Amino acid sequence: MTISFVTMTWNRSGQRITNLLASLLVYGTKVPSEVIIVDTSNEPWHAASVARSACPYGITVIHKPRGNLYKAWALNVGLLAARSDYIAVTDIDMMFGPHLVEALETRLERGAQFVMADVRGLPESVAGMTLGHEWLVEQSEPWPGDGRGTLQCAPAGWWYYIRGYDERFAEGLGGVEDDVFFRARQDNRRIEWIPFDEGQVLHQWHPKSPLKGKTLHLKDTGGQPVVRNERGWGE
Repeated sequence: MTISFVTMTWNRSGQRITNLLASLLVYGTKVPSEVIIVDTSNEPWHAASVARSACPYGITVIHKPRGNLYKAWALNVGLLAARSDYIAVTDIDMMFGPHLVEALETRLERGAQFVMADVRGLPESVAGMTLGHEWLVEQSEPWPGDGRGTLQCAPAGWWYYIRGYDERFAEGLGGVEDDVFFRARQDNRRIEWIPFDEGQVLHQWHPKSPLKGKTLHLKDTGGQPVVRNERGWGE
C-alpha cells in the first residue's frame, strides 16, 4: 500500500512547514510514500522559505504562484501530481502523532474508503516552537467543530472520479472540505474516523485569517452531483 500526503500553502511558511514534515517523515513509526506541497505563494520570501524547509526532507514542492488564495485548485494540482494508491489531503498547519500513518493504513486495509481524523488545537503560547510531541499533546485544546479539513484520505481513483475539490470555492476559506465529505457520504463511501488518542493530529496556532468563512455559502449538504469541475480541474 502506498499513500501520498498532499497539502498547499499561500504566503504561509516558516517553522510550521518543518513541524508538519518532521512529524510525518522523522518521528512517524510509518512514513507516507510521498509528500507534496503545492506552494502558491506570490511573495518571494515565503516561497524561498517553503523551499528551504522542504529541502532536507526530499519532498516534492510544486510552485505555482497566484495573486490570491485558491485552496481547492491548489489541492487539485497536488492530487493530480500524486503517484500513490491512496491520497491523503491535509492542511499546512497540521502536525501528526507518531502512529497517524499506521492508524490510517489499518483503516484502509480493513476496507475504509474515506478516512478522516480528530484534531486538537495548540495555543498561541507555543506558536512557532519546535517541541516534543508528547509535551505538545499536553498543551493542546479541544477543537471547535469536527475538523473535517484535518485529513481526508481516499483511493486515488476516487479522487479522479469526483474530479477533486470543487473549484467554485475560490478566493476564500470555508466549506470546501465539508463539501468533499458530503460528496463521499452521498456516494455511499465507507467513512471512518481516526480518534485523537490513536492518531493524534494537532493544529498549529495562527491568527484568524480574514478569508475565513468567505466561501461557506457554497457549501451543500447533499443533492449536488458527486462529480464536479466538468470543464477541468487542477489546470
